[in-house]
Amino acid sequence: MTRRSLTMPRLAPAALAAILSQGMPLPAAAAPLDVQFEPPDVQLQPLCDPRPPDDEIVAAWSGWDGEGFGDRSTSLVRRDLRRLAALDPERWDTVILGAMERLREADPDYDALDHLADRIDFLVTTERFATLEAEGLVERFLEMEIQSSPRALHMAGELLLNGYGIGADVQRAQAFMVQSAYAGNPEALLDLAQMTSDGSTVPGWDVAPELAVTLAFGALVGDLDARLCDRINRIGSAFRVGEIVAQDLALAERWYRLSADLGDHNAAWQVARLHMEAIGLERDNTAALTYLEQAAEAGLGFAQAELGQVYEVGALAPQDIDAARRLYEAAAERGERDGLVRLVGLADSIEEPGPEDRARQEDALRRLAEMPDAPAWVLAQMGDMILENQGRWAGEAEAAAFFRRALEAEPGHPTAVTRLARIGFRHARTLQEFLVLTSDLQEVVVSVGTAAGMEQLRDAFHCRSPEAPHADHARYWDRMYGVSGYDRIELTPPEIAAQAADPDPVLLAKVQTQALTGRSPSYALLRDLPLEADSDVMRRLSRDAASGPLTERAKALLRRADPDAAPPGRALELLRQAVAEGENGAQAVLLEALTSAGAMSDEAELRRLAEALAARGEGLGLRTLAGLAEEPRDVFDSYAEVIEARGDFEALIFALGFLEEEARVSDYLGRARAAMNCNLPHALEMVAAADRHGRAEAVERWLDVSAAVAENEGWQMVSLADAMLARGTTDGSRDRALALLRQARQDGHRLAMLRLLSLADAEDSGLEMEPEEVADLFVDLVAASELEDVPGLLDRVGFAAPDVRASVRERIDPVALYEEAAAAGVPEAQLELARIVRADAAGPEALTEYVRLLTGAAEGGEPEAMFLLSNAYSLGLGVAPSLEESRRWLTAAAEAGHPEAAATVRLLQTQETQQ
Repeated sequence: MTRRSLTMPRLAPAALAAILSQGMPLPAAAAPLDVQFEPPDVQLQPLCDPRPPDDEIVAAWSGWDGEGFGDRSTSLVRRDLRRLAALDPERWDTVILGAMERLREADPDYDALDHLADRIDFLVTTERFATLEAEGLVERFLEMEIQSSPRALHMAGELLLNGYGIGADVQRAQAFMVQSAYAGNPEALLDLAQMTSDGSTVPGWDVAPELAVTLAFGALVGDLDARLCDRINRIGSAFRVGEIVAQDLALAERWYRLSADLGDHNAAWQVARLHMEAIGLERDNTAALTYLEQAAEAGLGFAQAELGQVYEVGALAPQDIDAARRLYEAAAERGERDGLVRLVGLADSIEEPGPEDRARQEDALRRLAEMPDAPAWVLAQMGDMILENQGRWAGEAEAAAFFRRALEAEPGHPTAVTRLARIGFRHARTLQEFLVLTSDLQEVVVSVGTAAGMEQLRDAFHCRSPEAPHADHARYWDRMYGVSGYDRIELTPPEIAAQAADPDPVLLAKVQTQALTGRSPSYALLRDLPLEADSDVMRRLSRDAASGPLTERAKALLRRADPDAAPPGRALELLRQAVAEGENGAQAVLLEALTSAGAMSDEAELRRLAEALAARGEGLGLRTLAGLAEEPRDVFDSYAEVIEARGDFEALIFALGFLEEEARVSDYLGRARAAMNCNLPHALEMVAAADRHGRAEAVERWLDVSAAVAENEGWQMVSLADAMLARGTTDGSRDRALALLRQARQDGHRLAMLRLLSLADAEDSGLEMEPEEVADLFVDLVAASELEDVPGLLDRVGFAAPDVRASVRERIDPVALYEEAAAAGVPEAQLELARIVRADAAGPEALTEYVRLLTGAAEGGEPEAMFLLSNAYSLGLGVAPSLEESRRWLTAAAEAGHPEAAATVRLLQTQETQQ
């Protein structure tokens, strides 16, 4: 609602229109007057009684008993009432009108004219023009003895100019203005200066506009009384705003500074603000801080919030987080919203925010959210906080209420829409319910263009619908995501080094953009690429991202490592450091690495990590603890409440292994659908869970989802085919799986070839292959294999049917393959080639080659090669006899698990004991 005040000299639009209708030029077209009016030299001492902070005015009048006003003068009471009308006229209506009545009784000088003028001013301020006209208040006012009051004359002129409560009458209005001006009323002088500043004339008025302004300002200074600062501030505002006089911020600052030095904290705030903005005058940081402190100490909430930010940032004063907090809290107590907003953000300025910091942050956020006009971002953040504190499932209902309020405050708010969709997917039982959620999401993506929204839509159509998959829709949003420029950036060490030497500005800009939107891999790259980044920003990104830079570096090392070997020591070192520094996601990645194939793990460390994750409802921790427990059910029972409140996808799948009640199974399957990553591993987990609980229709649907989300990688094709073979419930499941494997074989996927061979060997697989087709498969498999895998394949050929063996050997040379693999250091190939050499040995040179190959294979860890090498040293076969070397290799073979070597070692030990 627009507020109008009769005490302001600016002409209202209605008044200007009335002047124009009289054929007069429009005064608003004139340039502001160039007037220099300097502050007077006065003794600087606390003189003024400035307007109190709004919260103090509200507090003082909240308990007004309708009787007296204490030691407050009538002038100050009237100022309070005008402020209450500006703050909340509906709330203070009764108090304001009652106080006006009481003033008539308490102060003989407050006569009927003053009372009616104040009432009219209140009705105009609150835009109750119909009441003005219906009660004929303006007519009554004009009929009173206004000639003796310059203020009343000016008010009459404004009412007539604007047509408030009476028909507009420009000539009569101007006559009243002229009388008021000649009587010395500063507002009338300023109005007439504005009317005549373009050369227009007003009957009976011939004072130059510049002189009129000077006279007005002189009248405003007037006496050295308690209201002096209010009038000085009026002059300062005129030079700051620049409507009547030309804007001069330096001169405005001098007037405000005079008022502040005379004790007005409101003016002190204006001085501080002018210097902090430093537009149109030279910045003086000392003045800014001095006057800001004056305003804050007087209790101005907005000044306290601003001074708090000074201490938080450390700009005009040394950083002092505690001082900032105290000031924000003081501002918040005075009802200043910015105080609460700053308290919400303060925890992010602290290097290591503790529980108390987070508690204060949450309290401030909750207080903001309780406000009837709370902004959408507050309500959305409140919902997120509830989900974080209570858990995704336990806090769902309360959080959803805040997200809905956020949408009421700001329709289409992206965070609120995406969160409500995320919650709604769990409960969507029909396609229509699902489409309502995706429709809201699509509107957000179209208007905002977020990559996260595109991913969410792609995943929704892939796996979150009750009738998923909707492959066409999912592919559409996947394409949109692909062309959005938000695709994940991953660089190898050589690529990082190349960028450091010769940066690609487009790539670097993309990395920075993705890091700022929370992409953890891109954030990690900021540390490796030649980018300038603010340390505070980097720290906040690290804290807010799903995982930090150390974790991302470790993950990159793990991705490049041999999956069958122990995790790289450097990766584990980085992860342990990340855990110590509190990086998000570090504990889970470390535990996964420590439980991977080949890892040497300390059970105490595993248990410590697993318990921390399980306490947060993370399935990785639960599975690890179950693997360490004698009875896995005990782990479920211990963490059932945590899973119920906040269990992630893996935790829900873990729980589904123990749940039996149909309603709870359905509920947890719905939760899992909403929480899953829409990829093949999670989709296959859903297949298994549905199969475990005898839900055949769900099994087939999740197999369809699995096929939709599977990537064209060998292990994924084989995993999907295996699931179809093992869990498919329809007659076509087997044919579908075999067709998938055949297609994967044509695409060159080695794992698919191996699975086809295994199925061809199995009697009940349903796969029948002609010998020539099996031979083709062997040949293709050899071509697709690494050298280290060739010996095993050739060995497998040896167990195939005779016609298959013959066909394969016509097309490949096993000896040549063994030689190539042996030259590359493959132990199995060295062993097989050694056997071939010995079988064909025609002289000492061949036996020497035999021993050389055995030595390579033995040193590569082949137990059979160790045993044969022991025999060679014992017999002097191709090498000088050596009982010591023979015994050494025999012992090594036994320790490596060679049964014959182990038996021989035991026999020798027995003989030695008997001797």
